[in-house]
Amino acid sequence: LERAIDQNIEKALQDSDGRSLIYRVRLTGRGSLHSLFNHGEYTDELAIRLNETWSDRHPFAHCDRVTTTTRREINREDLARREDFVGDLLRFFDLSRDQNGSTTDLRDPLKELYEHRRLRKYLSDDLPQGTELATLLDEAESICLDLLMNEDSDEN
Repeated sequence: LERAIDQNIEKALQDSDGRSLIYRVRLTGRGSLHSLFNHGEYTDELAIRLNETWSDRHPFAHCDRVTTTTRREINREDLARREDFVGDLLRFFDLSRDQNGSTTDLRDPLKELYEHRRLRKYLSDDLPQGTELATLLDEAESICLDLLMNEDSDEN
């Protein structure tokens, strides 16, 4: 991970036309390192290590902060096979996407939501389509799983 961050910093410095950088690192995704990343000490220590490496150079690169929005690793296939609410929910998300990952069946119900006179003021002006809609569906699935599967659950 730190090697990948270093490579990104190096590339950003090469592309900076000799200017120094101030940057932020955001760690995202699901994985086994979730518990490590979500200890405040780790992110603070990572920022310190990055600054020790990159701050004494010219041009320099300074890490303003490291933030995490990681999630714990799950075995989605096993959860989807379960005969409970979580399994039903994951199968619903699977049915919402066709075999190509398309979400065209969701457009009509969402259109009603976006055209609702009271609700539309809380939504963006344009109905999400294509990859934006697929991303929203993926995020909704992740949020549902996070809320339904507590951190101490041993059901992976």
